[in-house]
Amino acid sequence: MSAPRKPPDHPDLAPERPPPESPRCLIVTHEQADLDGFASLLGALCLHPDCAPVLPGGAARDLRRLFLARPHLEAKLLPLSAVDPAQVERMVLVDCSEAGRLGPLAPLADSPRVVLQAYDHHPAAGVTLPQVQVVHAPTGANSTLIIEQLRARGMTADPELATLLALGIFEDTGGLTYPGVKPRDFLALAWLLERQADLGFVGRFLQERLNPDQIELLGRLLHDLQLLELSGKRILLASLVTEGYVEDAAVLVSRLMDMKQPDAAFVLLDSGARISLIARSRGESGMAVNEIAARLGGGGHAAAASATLHGMTLVEAEESLLAVLHQHLAPVPLARDFMSRPVHALEASWTIRDALDMLGRYPHRGMPVRDESGAPLGYVHRQLLENAMRHGLGARPLADYVESLPVLAERATLSSVRELLGRSAVPMIGVQDSQGHLIGVITPWDVRQLEASHALEPSRPAPRRNLAGRVRGQWGPARESRLRELGEVAASLDMRAYLVGGSVRDLLLNAQTQDVDIVVEGEAPVLARQLQARNPELQVSVHPSFGTATLSFPGGERLDLASSRVEHYPSPAALPRVESSGIQADLWRRDFTINAMAMHIHPERFGELLDPYHGATDLKERRIRVLHSLSFIEDPTRILRALRFELRLGFLMDAMSERLVRNAVHLDVFSQLSGARLWRELSYLLDLPHALALSDRLSELHLWPVLRGEPLADPARFRARVARAVDSLRWYRLLFRAAPEVAGWRLWIRVFWGDLDDARLRQRLREFQLPARELSAALSDVEKLRQARSRLLKPLDPWTRYQLLSPLSMEGLLALLSWDECEILQAQVSEFIQHQYDLRLPLSGKDLQALGIPRGPRIGELLAQLRRAVVEGHVTDRETAKQWIRQSLQASESHARSQPPG
Repeated sequence: MSAPRKPPDHPDLAPERPPPESPRCLIVTHEQADLDGFASLLGALCLHPDCAPVLPGGAARDLRRLFLARPHLEAKLLPLSAVDPAQVERMVLVDCSEAGRLGPLAPLADSPRVVLQAYDHHPAAGVTLPQVQVVHAPTGANSTLIIEQLRARGMTADPELATLLALGIFEDTGGLTYPGVKPRDFLALAWLLERQADLGFVGRFLQERLNPDQIELLGRLLHDLQLLELSGKRILLASLVTEGYVEDAAVLVSRLMDMKQPDAAFVLLDSGARISLIARSRGESGMAVNEIAARLGGGGHAAAASATLHGMTLVEAEESLLAVLHQHLAPVPLARDFMSRPVHALEASWTIRDALDMLGRYPHRGMPVRDESGAPLGYVHRQLLENAMRHGLGARPLADYVESLPVLAERATLSSVRELLGRSAVPMIGVQDSQGHLIGVITPWDVRQLEASHALEPSRPAPRRNLAGRVRGQWGPARESRLRELGEVAASLDMRAYLVGGSVRDLLLNAQTQDVDIVVEGEAPVLARQLQARNPELQVSVHPSFGTATLSFPGGERLDLASSRVEHYPSPAALPRVESSGIQADLWRRDFTINAMAMHIHPERFGELLDPYHGATDLKERRIRVLHSLSFIEDPTRILRALRFELRLGFLMDAMSERLVRNAVHLDVFSQLSGARLWRELSYLLDLPHALALSDRLSELHLWPVLRGEPLADPARFRARVARAVDSLRWYRLLFRAAPEVAGWRLWIRVFWGDLDDARLRQRLREFQLPARELSAALSDVEKLRQARSRLLKPLDPWTRYQLLSPLSMEGLLALLSWDECEILQAQVSEFIQHQYDLRLPLSGKDLQALGIPRGPRIGELLAQLRRAVVEGHVTDRETAKQWIRQSLQASESHARSQPPG
């Protein structure tokens, strides 16, 4: 029997054809049986030999390892499919006395016709089956309870069963170290040793190290831990999304308890199908975690408990857990108790000019914005409104430029408020009532006031993430050494240096990075010269007027240095004005949060992540988010960069960023860009291998009219053409791997713009300021492929087809394949590409001279005739080519002799 990786949904128990020998009595344990449950199952079989042992739904990881090590143990079990529920009259439950833990056998446990008996060491309060007869004792392991029953009846255990029962005791008591261990567990183990239990095997089996997946999950738990102080109890809390069901997660929670020594730990794991709660506590703490779990539908021991939560998100599960903890331990104020009210808010329908005027009446740097129903819409700050006025947007609706405002319900707990404020890009969060109305706001000042008035421990900043290990592991010791040296030299000059932007992003994504960018709080050229003085082999190129320098190391590695700076945009789409600044302002000028991170290179803080705009969270959640709501107004090319990151990384813009894209397009900000700036970003996009997805996103965001100069005449037909071009390019690259690489951007010029009329196409490509050669080639290809398309709709003879297609570039030919789905056209162009595009003649001009033909125009005429003969299949190799040449010469001579003289 092979146990599934993930607990299965409850299948229908009734097989299509129940076997006649289906048992009348079953011995069962809980779903996802552990070693203690399985050992109890086989021990109970000695007490009830007329019953059949069954696992109701899967086995935990350690039990599956045992089955692999000793397959004959699994063979002792009766498959669930062999059970006919209609014939079952009695069930013996071990390590369980709750129907909810029996999976598909739960209906039998609830049936009044089935007699139930249970051996369960869990607290009697957990029994949910009133008709069950329970043998209960407060032992550390259920196996101890079974052993006591065997002893009471004068029965024994063979060495194999003794070893299994010992395995169950050691697993469920943490090697006899958990708080719930009782003296009777030791006595039971002594009895097993007398019956030759193999403790060597038990020790080896249970001492298996954590596997890489468990180590990775433990690292994530340590990174995301929160420490709560409630009624003098130190409580760890972590919430994680996992890819599928996590095996042996309880082992990791026990490790957390050992490492952090809290009074209790609660871990929520969201596997998609369900949310699992694992709870542990120290016995001397006096905190019964099973009481907490029971409030959430679970149960267990005072020191170890669990629950499964359905029908809620991870955030809601955490809220529910926190609410139970606060109610169980010490109630704390909710958001409605310490929010600021009444709310000073701006109305979404106001203009930016009116909003700035209203904001000026209050001593606030920013305000929330609400819609006509009173619901929170977003947040704006004074600098944003002033910049919008400078860009001539004073008459625009305020709603177009609001930034996201985090919002919580009025019953949200303090921990939720702290967590959301810590992640918020704006200095407040909104509070909503049950009708969705904005009834208050909470700022960091409100939280500090609450902490002081309630004598609460102040909220602690999250520990700074350090990337030094990633630098060493992903980039190697050579680059790490260079970065450390750079940081040391900068420090000696009273400067601070930082790894910035895409370098940090790629480091967090475990992606390759070619160009490494460094920002210096100070003069980058001065730092570069100082580094060169220490390393004579280092080549340095400085640009003092731009405050930049490039370091080129032996072996080809390059580091780009720039002085930290801030940018101001005097008008929409204008080139920025640059001033020197600190690292915070330098990061603020960047395009997206995922590119607005830095890593300290200073010796005292090497590897420390600087992430003021929560770019690491956006990376984790695969999100592209602008830093402020005028970003696309100031630089429209950022829209194309956003699409590039979406396609390259598989991310998506957040709702606010996408709304700002649509607003910028509506305002026609691209019209203020030069064609060269637009084409530079566009060419990067067109080189990505995601043309169909790009085409779809350009359509969704209404960008095609901007890029083409006019809208698509038939979007569905256009998309079909792009799809055919993608298939054609994939076909070419697969079939002709050794052939010259096709430039993606050249192909997409011909596909995306090829349906424009001649004058509009010429004008658009000139606006892009393509090099003259590229412009001429593109225009020539489009003209020729239009002519070819109309003629290739019917079969052509080989030479006519060759003459028609040979002037086209490979990009033009692939574009032609996309132009029409006509099978005749497709077949003829494909045939040409495969056999005639790079046609090489079997003879050269020198070969013709060797055949006795003198130099002169006659050689060119014969080569042209030979080309046609090859295309038409008359000539296939050098020998047939020579024969053909001789025959042509003889025919010419005969023709010349037959002509009358003079």
